[in-house]
Amino acid sequence: MAEKAGKDEEMEKRITMIDTGEIMEHPNNPRKDLGDLTELAESVKLHGIMQNLIVINREEAVAGLLKEYEQTHSQIYAETLDKLRDRNAKYIVLLGHRRLAAAGEAGLDEVPCIVESGMTLNDQISLMLLENMQRNNLTIVEEAQSFQMMLDLGDTVSGVAEKSGFSESTVRRRVELAKLDRKKLETALRHSEQAGYQLTLTDLAKLERVTDIKERNRILDGATHGGQIENAVTRWIEDQQKNKHRKIILEKVAEIIGRDLGKAPKDYSPWNSKFTTLLEIECDRKPEPVLKKKETRAILEKLPADAFFAEKYHTFVIATASKAEKKLTKQEKERKEREKRVKEIKNITKRGIKNWKERILQYIDGTKSGKKDKMQQITTAVFNRMEAKGTYVNERGVLIYERAEEAEVDEWWSITDEEREKWKEKYRQAPMVMRMLLHIVESFHNDDLVDWTGEFCDGKAESYQAMIGFLEEVADYEELDEEFLAVINGTHELFLRG
Repeated sequence: MAEKAGKDEEMEKRITMIDTGEIMEHPNNPRKDLGDLTELAESVKLHGIMQNLIVINREEAVAGLLKEYEQTHSQIYAETLDKLRDRNAKYIVLLGHRRLAAAGEAGLDEVPCIVESGMTLNDQISLMLLENMQRNNLTIVEEAQSFQMMLDLGDTVSGVAEKSGFSESTVRRRVELAKLDRKKLETALRHSEQAGYQLTLTDLAKLERVTDIKERNRILDGATHGGQIENAVTRWIEDQQKNKHRKIILEKVAEIIGRDLGKAPKDYSPWNSKFTTLLEIECDRKPEPVLKKKETRAILEKLPADAFFAEKYHTFVIATASKAEKKLTKQEKERKEREKRVKEIKNITKRGIKNWKERILQYIDGTKSGKKDKMQQITTAVFNRMEAKGTYVNERGVLIYERAEEAEVDEWWSITDEEREKWKEKYRQAPMVMRMLLHIVESFHNDDLVDWTGEFCDGKAESYQAMIGFLEEVADYEELDEEFLAVINGTHELFLRG
């Protein structure tokens, strides 16, 4: 107890009152934001400064910095000197930045201080760092900047770890953070907190995999949670790998063919039939094994003069605008022939349906008159066919095929309201059976008489055959399209027989 009392008495003798106007803040104080000083200023008004400040003489500090700068020429000494020169202050505060600021707000003219001497810039920063860390006053950004500053002053990672109390791995992690743009990092941390996705040190540590500092800052800019950072880092690594593989391919191909591959034309597209792909190599796979294959070398040695390098999806391609002859397999030839037959059958069917529709519209718009007595007789049969077929009834669906006064229109909205109402009225006044037949014809657009194999769909043919019967009864209709009849009956030569 006596020893402690002796130390307190000795410290008390060293305390001197210094004018607040003669003390300046330390330019390298780790804590950049002093926070809200309202409560502390009120306490200072009532009780004064309860704990003395630690300060150093400014002229002595400047002289020390000059000496250290001459030995190392480190930028941090030059920057600190610029901030200390040409100042009226006699002292620089090391410990007590908040107390000094609160004293100014409280209107105090003097504050109790102990003046230290013989401290290097590293000593000063270490003291301020330790004090703030013990009080939990520093953000991870401020810690990172302070650790980096100590390293810049010649300290080692182990030395910083010993002075700060952190592990060496933590110090290294903080130093990596110090390489980031401070404003972007602080903004990202603030935004993540506001969004409810607090960015963690683990999230930020993922940025270490990105060796390009500018790219780190780009990824960090706007990130609010770890998932965004992780995804961006993964994409960057994939891009780096892709660029590496691209370089290997281009160099190897140039070595084999004795020239550089051209760039992809502006109109290149993997779906454009104008271009032919000669070789594909996956972007994320090492290209060397593929390039060593005999068949690959054989392709490369025969590359046409206009061959170029391009990308599609996750694949590198070497392509050409020259038409390459491709021998179709037996199966490919059969498939192409089948597709051609199916297309032709559908075109014949479409043509026949169009003729039916035009004939029915003639009865609806009044240019032809049918057998009214027959119409009444088959109304029930037509309705039954509609019901069995599941025909969808929609007035607009059939009216879009109407004709305006001067020309055919294919779009419901391309005619005027007046024309639309005119045709609606004609449709509503038309015989009920004709309106029902029009709906049935419309439904045939979804009923192909041929399947994908090219065979006849006899289950759907019944409705087509019934339609011919209805038209013959009410309109003296005779189907003159022999090909259409052959398709309906399943006898057309285009059908493939099982």
